[in-house]
Amino acid sequence: MTRTFELGDAEVSVPLPEDAELSELEGLDAGARHLTWAPAPGGHFMLSAGTSPGHTADGLLAGEAERGSGLRVESDVPVPQVAPGARRVSYSVTRHQPRELRATAGGGTAVVPERDVRELSDLLFVPGGIRIGYRVEADAPAELRARLAAILDRVAVRSRGG
Repeated sequence: MTRTFELGDAEVSVPLPEDAELSELEGLDAGARHLTWAPAPGGHFMLSAGTSPGHTADGLLAGEAERGSGLRVESDVPVPQVAPGARRVSYSVTRHQPRELRATAGGGTAVVPERDVRELSDLLFVPGGIRIGYRVEADAPAELRARLAAILDRVAVRSRGG
C-alpha cells in the first residue's frame, strides 16, 4: 500500500505494508517533521524534513563521524530520477550504547548490557531538507535490510512548488 506524506515542499510516496504504524518523533529539531516505523528490533525506516545540517548528506555524515566511530561510506550516488539534486548515501558507523533497563512483555525489566553496535544506513537526501531511508544493526537479519531497501528503492518524490 502506497502512502503519501507532505514533507517540506514535497509529497513523498512510500510503499509501506498496511500494518506499518508510523510514529511522529517530537523535539528532535525545531520546525522539523520526523516519522519513523520499526518493523522489527534492530531496524527502522524514517521520513524526515527539516533545516538542520543532518538533513543534508554532507551534514549528516559529518555528524555521524563526530558521534560514532569507524564511519565508512559504502556509496554516494546522485539519483536525479527521484528529484533534481537528490543523493542516495549508504554508510556504516559504530555507536556506543550504554547499559539500559527495558520493560519485558511480562511486566518485569531486563538489563541490556553496554555494547558497541555497528549500524548500516541507506538514506535518500532530496534538496529542500528531505531525508528518507532506513537504519539497521549490522547483525539484524538480512531479510529486514532487504525489506527496507526494497521500500526505499520505490520511494517517489514530487515537488508541491510547481
